[in-house]
Amino acid sequence: MSFTPPEGGHATSAASTASTGHSTPNAKESERRFGVTPPASLQEPTEADLAVSEQLKQDLELDFPRETAEGLAHREQVLEELERIVSEWILEEGRSQGL
Repeated sequence: MSFTPPEGGHATSAASTASTGHSTPNAKESERRFGVTPPASLQEPTEADLAVSEQLKQDLELDFPRETAEGLAHREQVLEELERIVSEWILEEGRSQGL
């Protein structure tokens, strides 16, 4: 099976390497592309876009506040305890099965 880059991909052409022996991107190749589909838009955001984005950030912060340092420490303690319990259980099961 062979790979064929999509239109606008980063394949180097023979013409770009012929004169120097090094790959030099042409105008189409120098455009960075992430993912397999083209972007929905290459335009800069409008003032309305920026305002809506800011409102979304504020709404998300209200609905899903960031975790406090104390909350994070508690989460880590709980996960460490859970890891200890699971490891102990795995050892007990292994011993009971003669492993």
